[in-house]
Amino acid sequence: MKACIIMHNMIVDDERDSGPRDYNYDSMGVKVVPSRSHAEQLSVFIQMNQRITNRAFHSLLQDDLVEHIWQKFGDE
Repeated sequence: MKACIIMHNMIVDDERDSGPRDYNYDSMGVKVVPSRSHAEQLSVFIQMNQRITNRAFHSLLQDDLVEHIWQKFGDE
């Protein structure tokens, strides 16, 4: 890893004085417009994730699962 970093730094030092580069980003192709259509889905996902990671709600889910298993398989 150290060798890679040293080699990278050597290349950067070597290419630093090679002159200014003229990058024309306007002619790179079609401009991409970010989509905002999934914002509602993202907010629902974040809310569900917060509910799942909530310790109190997690305990309630565990208790409900145990109760469900006992109701379904308790007589066996």
